[in-house]
Amino acid sequence: MANFENGAGTITLPDNNIRQVVISGDADEWDFSVDNVQFSPSGPVLLDPVDSGYLTGAQITTSTDLLSRGGVTVQGVAADGVTQAVVRIPANNDGESLSVSVQDETGNQGTVANNGGLFALGGNPQSAASTLNVNAVNTPNGPMAFVIYLSPVNFARNSGDYYSSTRAISLQIQSNDNPNYSLTANASVIRPPVILVHGLWGSAGDWGRQGFSLSAIDGIDVDTVDYYYPVLQGDQIQATNPPYDQGYLNGIPTSALGFSYNAPLVDGGIRQGIADFRHINNAAAVTADVVAHSMGGDIVRTIALGSGFQSNDTYGRGPIDKLITIGTPHLGSPLATDLLQDANKCVRQRLAKKVNPSFITVTTSAGPPINGGVGDLEGDGFGGGLSPALGQLSDAGTLPFAMARVSAITRGGNNLSGLNCTFCWSYVLHEYCSGPLATSLTSNLWDSVFGQYNDAVVPLLSQLNGGTAGPNTPTLMGVIHSPGLEALNFLPPTELDQGSGVPAQVIYLLNEPPNGSDFQASIGGP
Repeated sequence: MANFENGAGTITLPDNNIRQVVISGDADEWDFSVDNVQFSPSGPVLLDPVDSGYLTGAQITTSTDLLSRGGVTVQGVAADGVTQAVVRIPANNDGESLSVSVQDETGNQGTVANNGGLFALGGNPQSAASTLNVNAVNTPNGPMAFVIYLSPVNFARNSGDYYSSTRAISLQIQSNDNPNYSLTANASVIRPPVILVHGLWGSAGDWGRQGFSLSAIDGIDVDTVDYYYPVLQGDQIQATNPPYDQGYLNGIPTSALGFSYNAPLVDGGIRQGIADFRHINNAAAVTADVVAHSMGGDIVRTIALGSGFQSNDTYGRGPIDKLITIGTPHLGSPLATDLLQDANKCVRQRLAKKVNPSFITVTTSAGPPINGGVGDLEGDGFGGGLSPALGQLSDAGTLPFAMARVSAITRGGNNLSGLNCTFCWSYVLHEYCSGPLATSLTSNLWDSVFGQYNDAVVPLLSQLNGGTAGPNTPTLMGVIHSPGLEALNFLPPTELDQGSGVPAQVIYLLNEPPNGSDFQASIGGP
């Protein structure tokens, strides 16, 4: 009950669902008292269950008392088929029947896959529908109804969405008991964040130095994860396999270490990127589209094997919507195997002098031996000779995200003719280092290291994880693996160059649904 008194008398208002009170005149003339008044929101709102603390385990709470108060309102929802938002709707009375429907920007209902759907508290997301009837309940903040909005499976419905990053939806709410009571909640469907993960010996700066850009999609949210840290100083290292002189061990980057060591760093970076996306865009989001180059793809696959991957704050799904790998050695590379051989010690040490060391293991004072990145990448490129780390990935089976593979190969003289230079680095290695790798460092012999088409580092079949190129993402020709090869006199473009054709394929895959023909449903074999 609310009482407003002045010399003219008393105004008494009922205690049911007071939304707004306007008082005019001199405030000193009024005596205002409130007894058991519940204030309800003036319209429906979308709330982020993750940031609002509305989760019970991996599901949204069914406590309407909790859902009726507080909460973080959002204006958008990321399109990944996983992200959810609570829709809080003010009602006229307890038990009122309300019809809620999802419409696109043209006012059409469309499909759940395209526009998202609705399901009841405690319900199954797989039951989401375009229209849902729900009854209001009494809460400490007045009568309210609640539904859960599930985001669309994919942002792009057709080519008209390919180069935009947001589109509009609305939730139309109509009382079945009172034809004059209708409400609208407007929201945006937003692309999930895109997070770039670099490869062996690399850093997040590799993407920018090579001009890699997805800016053809207007307003796309792109972030990078960096797992390059010079944290292992030489005086902390007790032993390495193969061994190096102490002078080669200063400033070893973490990106030279193996999958398991780097997986928690990358996992944390992906999750932080999603959290930043939520706050910057005022949107609900629990997954990202991850684009990973080289060993970065193997590290992201390794993340999915961890017990904490399918966390509650992702509704038990995990923080990855799609994984797009670029030149990733899913089946290893014979180059990794060769680098670890004693016969190639000279080449290995010359690379280490440029802070590109090759390890099977590194032992520090901090604990047991750590796998090296090159050691984890051992494999013949056909599926044989896999390192234990790659063998574990190959045996993993189906995991909860789809993977697409972008592949590239060199085109003979276009990319390898630079190896015939004189008084250049490849010349020095070829002339002054003995061993198979040094001997092969010519335009005529380099392909023999792999026994199949390759991007000068990773065999083609390995990039494709033993499968074939997607129908819409054919293998790119005349492209080398990475910027580091240019220092060895291989000729660009690299897979991280804008002109390589790789960014265009990545954009296509970001638009393609995760069940599209270019995606592989299993994280293990093809």
